[in-house]
Amino acid sequence: MRKTMLMAGLMLVSLALMAQETLPEETAGTFIDVTTFGGMMVLVSAICTEVAKLIPYIADHKWAKVLSSVVIGIGATMACWGLQVSDYLSGLVWWQALIAGVAVGLSSSGFYDVIKALWSIFKPKEEAK
Repeated sequence: MRKTMLMAGLMLVSLALMAQETLPEETAGTFIDVTTFGGMMVLVSAICTEVAKLIPYIADHKWAKVLSSVVIGIGATMACWGLQVSDYLSGLVWWQALIAGVAVGLSSSGFYDVIKALWSIFKPKEEAK
């Protein structure tokens, strides 16, 4: 019985030593996958949020938010297209990538904000009483 317990203990120690594995150090940070349309939207939204923090005018005006989002969307999409980073942009011509940038910018700003801003222009003005 003692020999069996000794063998079982030695096997457990050897298994524990063989199963020991060192894990690679994880780096802290944010990873944004720009190879998809959704990933490009996340990138543009993140950049627009930081720009709005730097420039208070953009944070206060709806049209400035939409316009900055479209401009940043075009810039980010054209950069990814030029560097051939993204799979969904790889087979496009420059003007098609430009249209994709407008779509990314509008999507990241939210179509609701765009429609709301358009409605504020065309809605009838209330008369002062």
